Amino acid sequence: MRLDALTAADLPEVLALNEENVPDVGTLSPASLALVVCQSTLALVLRDEQGVAGFVLAMSPLSDYASPNYRWFCARFARFLYVDRIAVAARCRGQGLGRLLYGDVFAEARARDLERVTCEVNLVPPNPGSLAFHHRLGFERMGELQHIPGEKEVAMLVATA
Repeated sequence: MRLDALTAADLPEVLALNEENVPDVGTLSPASLALVVCQSTLALVLRDEQGVAGFVLAMSPLSDYASPNYRWFCARFARFLYVDRIAVAARCRGQGLGRLLYGDVFAEARARDLERVTCEVNLVPPNPGSLAFHHRLGFERMGELQHIPGEKEVAMLVATA
């Protein structure tokens, strides 16, 4: 397993992996993925012999990112690293890759003197596995944000960097 900076050459595989993980992560077009990567402070891929095994995209404050989830955290904190999306290929789940990616997220937050790591996890549609995973990493629920009543609601999570 190798951890690298995400490059333009990785975009097709990252997009495919993202789409395999919908609705746990939001769907993206090739153009919207390229834009999110450009706005990211941290963009990493994990590779194995089959290609991209996982990725993470995270933003620091003052990004021009228009996500309502990111903006929710901007309204509450000055110094944080927001995990916009993280995904691991089905063939690699249960091997600690999510924890490995988050290890780099927390290290980046500390290196930038950012106090918190933030993210959101779906409540509707439910994603109890992700909520439990984030709880084990030290994330606490700070609130909820409803996007589409009865269809899309997220838990807003925060952990100390």
